[in-house]
Amino acid sequence: MLKYRTLSSCLALALLLVSMTQSIDSVNGHETKGSEKKGFENGGRNSTNGGKKSAGGDILNFQLTPDMKTEDFDKPDSALAKQIKFVVKGQNLDNSKFLAIENSNGVTEMKIRITDKSIFVPGDDVAKTQNGFRRTDVIPAVDTSKAFSGITTFRHSIRLDPKHKLDLRHNYLLASIETPDGNHVYDVVYGTEFKSENDVCLADKLTSKQLRVRDFGTNILHAVNMEEDKTYHIAVTVDWTKNTLAVSLAIGNEEPKVVSKEKANDSKLKIDDSSKLEFHCQLIKLLVPYICELLIAIKRNLMLKSNIFLVYSPCPDKNDPIEARGDVPHKGVQEKDIEESIFFSKIGITSGSKNTCKSKKLEQ
Repeated sequence: MLKYRTLSSCLALALLLVSMTQSIDSVNGHETKGSEKKGFENGGRNSTNGGKKSAGGDILNFQLTPDMKTEDFDKPDSALAKQIKFVVKGQNLDNSKFLAIENSNGVTEMKIRITDKSIFVPGDDVAKTQNGFRRTDVIPAVDTSKAFSGITTFRHSIRLDPKHKLDLRHNYLLASIETPDGNHVYDVVYGTEFKSENDVCLADKLTSKQLRVRDFGTNILHAVNMEEDKTYHIAVTVDWTKNTLAVSLAIGNEEPKVVSKEKANDSKLKIDDSSKLEFHCQLIKLLVPYICELLIAIKRNLMLKSNIFLVYSPCPDKNDPIEARGDVPHKGVQEKDIEESIFFSKIGITSGSKNTCKSKKLEQ
């Protein structure tokens, strides 16, 4: 009888928290509040690069070569590090704690990893610590005057890590062009879309395994189910004058296909200074709603026949005002003892819209 009373009490508390928690439409980028409005030859397990340089573009050719080492991320004068403008990562830790170079089956890939320590502190300002996120971002060094003007195509080849899987209950940001206020010209996401009403703690059965390309308004341009050990080569063409987006896709050794013809991006996108835009290859894990974490804790502790409040109490901080709890980057709860990662291979930016997503025929 006591067990059922405990369950009833916990569920009652859960319902109370739902009524107290503000609705959150989406999340932002680096450190500002607001809604999230989203900015080859294949290099995966199904092909090889023959030990040659990574295929890229005439504006950015982010080269990953077999001779590169993980420790090169920590050496500013290395060929690898010189291609990187900035790494968003855990505070006061080496880049190599979150980034690695791996060679397998003739393919050189960059591994992006998140752990419990993947908490970014923008500008080393502790007050801005992003406790709500677990994130690692690589921002390539690019000529912004060329990358974000005229017509340009952004390429990214992404593969899941079967050894360190992502949690499908969460939403993950994998690539984007980020604006100064943390919104995105377009982005590439995976997992269950963040919704504050997702209070049953389940991955979305229909969409959680989809790799999704979205526009500034988070409208989905294309979605494809993502399988392990397959590389997904995504190319997004941006017409900066007309404010349009187009998407091409190749999976493994397939020939590329245009999967989303040129469409108008959200009219709310306004770019005052293109030099402040950033091209991100990243792994950002968004939290699940507070109530979801609470129910998980209830389940765990009933199984252990323990008191939830003695073992695990992932409630919102009572010292935070209600209106502040919707600040997703800085508030909220994440699971402990995580290690999750993904792989990037081909990363590049090409001027113009032709050759938006090449497969076998792209020159090395």
